Amino acid sequence: MEKIDKTKEELEKRARGLLEGKPLWIWWISYTVFVGVLFSLIYLVWTLLTGIWWAILIIIPVAGITWSTIAYYNQKPKPEKKQPKK
Repeated sequence: MEKIDKTKEELEKRARGLLEGKPLWIWWISYTVFVGVLFSLIYLVWTLLTGIWWAILIIIPVAGITWSTIAYYNQKPKPEKKQPKK
């Protein structure tokens, strides 16, 4: 979770830096584009899940495999056990 928090904070700093000191109309355009992209993604997922019934058979395994792969590679390495000397 620390990596996610650090990444989130860094993205917030960079995004804030892009809009910092800009006029209000640039903020409006930026946020309108951002909301449009989010809406488009949500609409796409909704359309796939309701219009194409078999898409759920593809999306669920792909999401599970992707999520588990990311979780696997983000786990902390296990400490090595030292063998006692004989």
